Amino acid sequence: MKIQVVQMKSVSGKLELNLQKMLSEIEKAKGYADVIVFPELCISGSMLMHYFKNSAVIGQLLDMNQQIIDASDDIMIIWGNVDQDFDEIFDTAYVAKDKKIIHKVHKQFNSTTNLEVKKQYFTHLQKKELETFKAFDRKMAVVVNNDLMVHDYHDIDIVFHLNTHYYRGVDTIQQKLTFINNIEATVISVNAVGIVNSSRFFGLLDGQSIIKHKQDIEILNSNFLEESKLVDLDDFVAENKYVSIPLIDALLFGIKQIDEEIFPFKPNWIVGLSGGLDSSVVAALLVMALGKDRVIGYNLATKHNSETTINNAQHLADVLGFEYHGFDITALVDATSETVGQKIDGLALENVQARIRGHVLMTMASLQNGVISNNSNKIESALGYGTLYGDTIGALGILADCTKMQVVELAQAINQRLNKEIINYNLLPRIDNDGVHWDFAPSAELKDNQIDPMKWGYHDFLIEWLISKPNGILTLLQCYLDGTLLDGQLGDIMRSYNLDDSELFLEDLKWVINSINKSVFKRVQGVPIIVVSNCVLGLDRLENQMPIIISDELQELIEKVRRM
Repeated sequence: MKIQVVQMKSVSGKLELNLQKMLSEIEKAKGYADVIVFPELCISGSMLMHYFKNSAVIGQLLDMNQQIIDASDDIMIIWGNVDQDFDEIFDTAYVAKDKKIIHKVHKQFNSTTNLEVKKQYFTHLQKKELETFKAFDRKMAVVVNNDLMVHDYHDIDIVFHLNTHYYRGVDTIQQKLTFINNIEATVISVNAVGIVNSSRFFGLLDGQSIIKHKQDIEILNSNFLEESKLVDLDDFVAENKYVSIPLIDALLFGIKQIDEEIFPFKPNWIVGLSGGLDSSVVAALLVMALGKDRVIGYNLATKHNSETTINNAQHLADVLGFEYHGFDITALVDATSETVGQKIDGLALENVQARIRGHVLMTMASLQNGVISNNSNKIESALGYGTLYGDTIGALGILADCTKMQVVELAQAINQRLNKEIINYNLLPRIDNDGVHWDFAPSAELKDNQIDPMKWGYHDFLIEWLISKPNGILTLLQCYLDGTLLDGQLGDIMRSYNLDDSELFLEDLKWVINSINKSVFKRVQGVPIIVVSNCVLGLDRLENQMPIIISDELQELIEKVRRM
């Protein structure tokens, strides 16, 4: 038996484009394959959102099914689309053969990932019975998305799994691989590639379709690429094994696809290029993804900007070859003070500088047919370390789901991939048993001798811990009490900040928690971000601006730590 597995890119909303791609694949497979299988919701794309409640769009999607049914004269076709029963809409897998539907099954259970807010538009019947059908003298089943994990397949010959699997940084596919490996049946798990969008969040469909037959497993292209592969079950030898996707490839793919689908007018990407680590990495990623002619850098200095960062910005522009300009914004800062008729100093002056930079970047974006990249990283966003309407502006937060230590890794990957010093080595820390050491410590450079207040290395860990664990504060304190938190390299980093002192540990924890809570109002006005982790504020942990609740149990643990 021969099966054509189509790991395709479905562009959300491009219904006719997706349909024609499918029909082309079907025609090419005829005469070679007995079955051709496509991913979940492959005609619509998986995130049509409110259009899933639009009767005209649903009607058009259902009409398109007929063209696929008509193409099934010499081949069995399995695909994902919507279905409708009165006012109820279903996420459905269809099977057509000999120009008629021979089987269909609705997705039964809600998705477990918060990125899939599309689940609110579909009805889920939550039936645990596995629906089967017979074809080519084999007993078969088709399941959709996470329904794969709830059934028993002991008497099934082939399981077709239609999926939309997202890249979330960690190897989330490993759990699915382990489950599939324990299924006795042949499993054909077909995923899509592309981007999906829900509110501020862009998810990346990562491909990695899985073919499992007789305890041998093959993974289709795992680097966000489309692939159409003919699988002969009578002569199956796995060619490609699982390889984890580097973060740099996920971000490059996200930039390319968002630029193509969301900004088809090919804007220039405007980068506020301070010469620090984050803005340097953002500019380099944009050049790698879109080319140097689509990127323009602006260094907007005052007397607080060091010669080191200004030189770093110039070096980056020179080595990558993109357009670059340096402006001194001191006159605009002074004009603000003159306009309001009083002296501005302290934090207010720092915010004025940041907002003027935002104003100038927005002005240049208008003049250059551009959009602005946001350069903030995940830790800055979580702690509210940014000026609203200043360095929080932008069309896309490229690093907004990356910790500072991940930005360091990205810089190293950029230098390695391009085989030269793209990101200045003076921006990269050394990490050893004595902690994290910077030649040039990260700084907003809004006042003299300013350095960021974060405890890099530790706060990267802490914030992801607090976001990802429902009882994060409790478990953190328990780990501190039993000593496990101070084990290994993390413990070395914590000791370098004197956090083995319980009072300092509690003081720092209080500052982090309060900063996260007080800055919700900034994040709800935040830029769209590329999701590359499984712990995103506003997505995996929904936020509110109400006061923090300190339970009796938490207070008791705090007191135990304080008495250490």
